[in-house]
Amino acid sequence: MKNKVKCLAAVGLLSLALPYSKVMADDQKVAVDLTTNIIISPGYHDFVQSHFSSTTGIGGWYGVGAGVKFNLNEQTSITPGVDFLINQLEINYYGYYSSTGTYTNTIFLPKVVGRYQFQPKSPSPFIEAELNYNLPSSDWFDFKSGGIGYGGTLGYQFSPALRIQCGYEYIPVKTGYINTDSVNMGGFVAKAGFSF
Repeated sequence: MKNKVKCLAAVGLLSLALPYSKVMADDQKVAVDLTTNIIISPGYHDFVQSHFSSTTGIGGWYGVGAGVKFNLNEQTSITPGVDFLINQLEINYYGYYSSTGTYTNTIFLPKVVGRYQFQPKSPSPFIEAELNYNLPSSDWFDFKSGGIGYGGTLGYQFSPALRIQCGYEYIPVKTGYINTDSVNMGGFVAKAGFSF
């Protein structure tokens, strides 16, 4: 049920972009940029599995983002902004008494994104690179930032307002356990976004 609600929310957010696709110009200098994303995170999955044998909700993160897009020319833009990533971890405890606990993990991800569009006007493919810094929080784990991360995606701009993209994000988080090295809480990412 939760997954259906999240999917409907993402579809609803994208549907809001459709009216803007006819009124936003390719050469607009400044725009508000909104995204939804899903991250499949092998690093987060392996970290949780190494501590708990019976868990659900360890595949990755759901996220939303906002930024201000500055078009430097017809094909190049830079977008400072922030993503908010969230997941819920359900841990099943077995022993004399069995119990279940549900915990929430979040990451605020300030970032700067550079984009190069292969054609001056949409529709057009594009490539994107980012630098990020994570601010993690958890109901259960002792998460702390592991420093600067990065990412890269390849996407398609359907109109000046609407796009999709996929790629990879590296988000280093210190876990506070015996191994204090950073764990990559990022992974394979799929995004949909619009600007207005």
